[in-house]
Amino acid sequence: MTKVNNQNNVVKFLDRPCGTGKTQSMISSFETGKHYFVVVPTIDEVQRVLKESKVPFTQPQELLDTDTETCNKMNHLLELVADGENIVTTHALFDNIDLRKVDLRMYEVLIDEVFDCVVHKQGPDEAGFQKVYLDSGLATVDEQGNVKPTDKWVATGDSVFKYRLLDDALRGRLYKAADGFYVSVVPPSLFTGSNSCTVHTYLAEGSLMAAYLRKYGIRYTVDTDYDLDRRQRAKARQLLSVKKFDLPIDRLGYQKQKRMTSPKQKECGGRIKKERERGVLKGLVPSKTLVTCRKGLWLDESDKPNKPLPTEARMKKARWCHKSTKGTNSFKECDEVLHMYDLNLNPAVAKFLNLSPEMQDEWRKSELIQFIYRTNIREKNAGPVRVFFASQVMMNLFLEWMTEEQELELVEAA
Repeated sequence: MTKVNNQNNVVKFLDRPCGTGKTQSMISSFETGKHYFVVVPTIDEVQRVLKESKVPFTQPQELLDTDTETCNKMNHLLELVADGENIVTTHALFDNIDLRKVDLRMYEVLIDEVFDCVVHKQGPDEAGFQKVYLDSGLATVDEQGNVKPTDKWVATGDSVFKYRLLDDALRGRLYKAADGFYVSVVPPSLFTGSNSCTVHTYLAEGSLMAAYLRKYGIRYTVDTDYDLDRRQRAKARQLLSVKKFDLPIDRLGYQKQKRMTSPKQKECGGRIKKERERGVLKGLVPSKTLVTCRKGLWLDESDKPNKPLPTEARMKKARWCHKSTKGTNSFKECDEVLHMYDLNLNPAVAKFLNLSPEMQDEWRKSELIQFIYRTNIREKNAGPVRVFFASQVMMNLFLEWMTEEQELELVEAA
């Protein structure tokens, strides 16, 4: 089979609003004779591709490597690539591909929804890194901040250290972003090493993936249907009721929620219960409500809503969902939303990607829209959906998106 060198290829974002059939359009586009590597957010979407595609696909399964006596999906993936099979997998597996072993030059890579190309890693402070890793000869750091392990580190392993950094370092992904900040970075060849790369998403320019491509000088284009976008925002204004509700807590970022005491959780739950009885949340139906907050505030270790917050709120039947959830229809029956989060980028990621406050707001806006569109609003025959924000800042950003008509008209005219 002919292999195409694609180091100068342009990544294409197909930018379409949530709920307008991006995934179905992608599935319908498959042609016999081409080699596809399809990446989707969830296992459910993997099954959808396997069931609905007119060309055959294979999902990587656990396979034994006789040399190492280990069993993992990477072994099967290598076999599928070597045979030129059409492959469908999740973001998680695709993100963990060791590109030193995989040759994707024959493949059309299609990514359904963006995933994070840069992820924060816990690591030592500057003095600790210098002493433990550099002075002892375990690692070197190049001008770009890439941490490279020496044979000594490989032989020593990670078990004797507080932080588990060796795996990312071995795969060329570990970078020092600043003093005490570390990130795991997807290799650029994940995007440039295929025959083509197309990403199906919405508001692509505000995504971390686009920021990553800009940082590495990887060319990309954005194909936007402005008329469809305008109609989608008009539909949102017609069907979405957006309101603010108050909680007895001043901030709702991850760290602030992590430090929330049990009494404060009970107090917040009590406030929600009160608002449901005679306040702004009156009439809220728990079983039809999509909730996001820090997972540990809502679900226990068995993923049951037995924490003080949902218990005191009388909201155990609500559907909890991660704040950055994308590309799933699992919550489409929900027509109420409780959004209890201040979305903030980890400082290490923001520094590594050189993101301004304005760029971070565009990322926040993109994440908010993706979350809200997990609800019934994405359905063709959608009814009214009520959205309640605990954060005024997050609500304002979402309302900005709903009313950006003039900006869209100017872009389209240009």
